[in-house]
Amino acid sequence: MPSQKDKKDNHLQLTIRSTAGPWQTSFNPHNKVRVVLERGIDHFKLDPSPSSPYKVVREATGDALALDQTLGDYGITDGETILIQATRPTDG
Repeated sequence: MPSQKDKKDNHLQLTIRSTAGPWQTSFNPHNKVRVVLERGIDHFKLDPSPSSPYKVVREATGDALALDQTLGDYGITDGETILIQATRPTDG
């Protein structure tokens, strides 16, 4: 049976960045991109239902990530930065 340390080692250490700043946390590579977005919205206290939804972008490539794919599907690796961006600038 895997130890707690082994389970933690299977997670990716990622930096999630939004206009509110950076956040370093871990995710399972089997998590869908939607989980990253939901946890980011919660952590950064972002509006969960803006008039224009957020997009999730892999900083290294600039590619927008589909919410129904997993981090592993995209080959996201330990130490990468993921951006949460509004699709349109908002006043405020």
